[in-house]
Amino acid sequence: ERRGPQPLPRSLASLAASPLASPKFTPVYRRMPGTNARRSGPPKHQNSFAWVPASADKHNTLQDKVGKLDLRGGVCAKCYEVIEWKRRYGKYKPLKQPAKCLGCNQKAVHQAYHQLCPPCAGSRRVCAKCMRAPPAPPTAEELEAKEAQAHASLESRLGALPERQRRTAQRQLAVGGVPVSL
Repeated sequence: ERRGPQPLPRSLASLAASPLASPKFTPVYRRMPGTNARRSGPPKHQNSFAWVPASADKHNTLQDKVGKLDLRGGVCAKCYEVIEWKRRYGKYKPLKQPAKCLGCNQKAVHQAYHQLCPPCAGSRRVCAKCMRAPPAPPTAEELEAKEAQAHASLESRLGALPERQRRTAQRQLAVGGVPVSL
């Protein structure tokens, strides 16, 4: 039996000429420079006040106008948070001209980032930005089933506790508190 490197098949012979195939080459995996993977805790220099967009610009009336806009109408909670973040951090760009509604193809969209005009969004009962219907509220049967499932899981966890901890948890539940041992 011959020990040592075996000859490569012909299909891999072309790779043998590359410098990566040399037995001396060993890849070195290093941490990317500038990353701070081991650091934890609070920031080294905490900001003393919140960032204000265009605070140095004394004549920026666009920020004042955007700040007074009512952005709540016709959008779901998630889309409202997205638009509100853009407004808060100076990224909100209001429309200069009305945009075309995807529902009625009229130039009737006056709010930035919206896809539907208010009448189309109202008639379809969807969000004017993401065009999705809001989630339906859970029915009474779904709420009862969820409560029963939570009660069953609580009972199973109580059954697994030792006697002393189980009685303590039952007393805490009777008072109305949340048991610490669960």
